[in-house]
Amino acid sequence: MISRDVKQAQRLKTETESKVDRMKEDDKMLSYYQLVAFRHDLLIESYQKLDMELPNYHQIESSTDDYLHFMYYFVSGQVEFIKGRYKSAIRSYKIAERLIENVNDSIEKAEFYQRLGFSYYRIDQYTFAASYMEQALEIFEKNANLKEREINSKIVLAAINTELTRYDDAEIIYNEILESSRPYPFTHGLILRNIGLNRVTQRKLEEAVSFFEKALKVKEHLNSTFGTKTLFG
Repeated sequence: MISRDVKQAQRLKTETESKVDRMKEDDKMLSYYQLVAFRHDLLIESYQKLDMELPNYHQIESSTDDYLHFMYYFVSGQVEFIKGRYKSAIRSYKIAERLIENVNDSIEKAEFYQRLGFSYYRIDQYTFAASYMEQALEIFEKNANLKEREINSKIVLAAINTELTRYDDAEIIYNEILESSRPYPFTHGLILRNIGLNRVTQRKLEEAVSFFEKALKVKEHLNSTFGTKTLFG
């Protein structure tokens, strides 16, 4: 799920469901499975099924497992983000952050930092957004299988530079990641679009149009409608 491998995630979910059906009753394990399954559903249907509800917190409340509590608030933040309630998402994420020491997987930590960075960017808190994105990048850059996650983090850092009128710094980042994004058409189209926006803010309108036209030629990009700020939840 962290690497956004949808097919692999679906296959493993099917395998896990069959094992859960055969296991002995275990409230803690069931709660953990429900949260992971919910994260899977967010990955598959996040933009089509905004009425999704979290597993009942009462099943988790009595647990002494801090990682389970982390998972609950992490997933809660994702739901709030998808629904556009960014400040509420941050509140959930900040509770989860208090429990981050219970997360042993560095890649899961990186995903958490990235999502928190996305949320701060959405409310124009650029210093916090950049800080969390940089923490995520330190981990993503060490794993070749998470290249798209790395690129997405750098897109945010470039966008922050645009917001702060550091246009040349934004261009440096975009130029760094443009070629390496080609295997990921949606992300590649997003970068082209963002370069266009960077040119618009500099009143270089003809150059901006050129990048917008290139972005529209990307099939995955063409099928999506973006707002002024477009990030991956």
